[in-house]
Amino acid sequence: MFNGALPAGGVELAHLPLVLARALWLAALLSTTGALLFRAAAAPSEAARVPSVRAGLSRLIVRGLAAAAAAWVAWVLLQSAAIVGADGLAEALAGVGTVFARAAFGHRAVAQAVLLLAAWAALGLGDGRGRFVPAGLALAATAVQAGHSHAWAMQGGPGLLTGAVLLHLCAAAAWLGGLLPLALVVRHAPLAAATATLRRFSRVATALVLLLAATALVQAVALLGGLGGLFGTSYGWVALLKALLFAVLLGIAWRNRMRLMPALAARGGRAALLRSIALETAIGLLVLGAAALLSTLPPGMHTPPVWPFAYRPRLPLRLSGIADVTALALALALLGWAAVGRRWRLPALALAALLAGGAVPRLGGLLVPATPTSFFRSETGFTAAAIMDGARLFAARCAACHGAAPLLPARLAATEDGDLFWVLSSGTAGMPGFAATLDEDARWHLIDFLRARATAGALPVRAPDIDLVCADGAIQALSDARGHDLRLSLRAAPPPPGGCRAADPDAIPAYALASGLSPARLSVADLLIDAAGRLRAVVRPAPETSIATETPR
Repeated sequence: MFNGALPAGGVELAHLPLVLARALWLAALLSTTGALLFRAAAAPSEAARVPSVRAGLSRLIVRGLAAAAAAWVAWVLLQSAAIVGADGLAEALAGVGTVFARAAFGHRAVAQAVLLLAAWAALGLGDGRGRFVPAGLALAATAVQAGHSHAWAMQGGPGLLTGAVLLHLCAAAAWLGGLLPLALVVRHAPLAAATATLRRFSRVATALVLLLAATALVQAVALLGGLGGLFGTSYGWVALLKALLFAVLLGIAWRNRMRLMPALAARGGRAALLRSIALETAIGLLVLGAAALLSTLPPGMHTPPVWPFAYRPRLPLRLSGIADVTALALALALLGWAAVGRRWRLPALALAALLAGGAVPRLGGLLVPATPTSFFRSETGFTAAAIMDGARLFAARCAACHGAAPLLPARLAATEDGDLFWVLSSGTAGMPGFAATLDEDARWHLIDFLRARATAGALPVRAPDIDLVCADGAIQALSDARGHDLRLSLRAAPPPPGGCRAADPDAIPAYALASGLSPARLSVADLLIDAAGRLRAVVRPAPETSIATETPR
């Protein structure tokens, strides 16, 4: 099942203290924010008026603020040392001032510290409307944490992805941060008051869980880099771990609501619920640790994924394949229901067996053999220069065995770029690999040449990217014209008014390879490039008055 390859990306051992400090800071921040929100929301209730609950909640908030202050100092010190490249404590301390003065990280960290200090100072405002002030200040400090995320760095400021991170943090604070205050109520409040508080918290928590799931999905789509990034990078593996822990949290929360809350009045009912809340809190801390680690790792979309399995899904899935996958997912969901539920257990198991029995035998057809680089993608841009460099490399390294004009098999067009890269890198039974003798760019150039050669003579084909000279300067390369039809001339002539011409010495030979036409014909013809960047036709040249091109408007 596994091919022995490890996921790409990772955290250096020297950075683990920073990850731990970030995790402790995040846990203290969200826990304190959640406790303040719980205090503000529950103040009018009977449970919040119990003296032991009030005193315990006040102690919890003060200790949380103290823990947040200590964790903030450690986090800022280690992060500043990483930013300035400090080697020792003295250099790290000296670098903190520089980070506070010049770095956006320092500005946001100071803002969070000020907001938490203000929340601390506002604790004595009483149980009236003033109780919302410290909660709002702590919630603002939590919202600023979104500015330390990958989303903010990618977007350079507020945006949909940053908004998803902000809502995710606030929802996590309200849910996970409310667990310890909820335990105080369960332990000390009268039965009726504790039950009422539990029901209100459960209703709010349901909405928070849905918000957490939705915002996590937005982040996953934007940052993971697809299926390859999910299973082929360290970022994806940690994201999977976080998702698994979140699923465990949901299971515990469901058990609390459906089994332990109704049994609260029974003998040992409070103790059982308190143990479950403690377990939920501990797993919540692990979730925050995974979140801190994700903040340190490069997102999967920025890391070439190393596929760890011997097979991969056949993409894109056909309609029948989608139906089989959906049936299997439903079967697994029904098995989960049967494992934790009491009602309809036997019908759920029977339906799960029926669905799985129909889908599992066909799953093999949804998989194809894979290599560790199956999800690699070329970054050369399929340029004319890359294609012609690949042609030169093929003549020097490959032609002796494969011939100067190789007859390439039809299956080459259906082979993924990453699988071709693996073959060129590691070789086959009859061909040596080039990993030790050619750098990655050279191997990708060879693939570009093979792609151009394999599709020659079967228009439309992918048009090699080339530099252009345009009269108005609106287009500087063929890739800039994506989304518009283009009439392109390869003739060496000044660009006419409103037109463009090729300005790349490799343009004619590269297009000859891609189209299967002679360089002589291409040098006196116009090329029709569609909006998708495909060479669709070669036509007679346009009149001199409108030579060259139909430029996008």
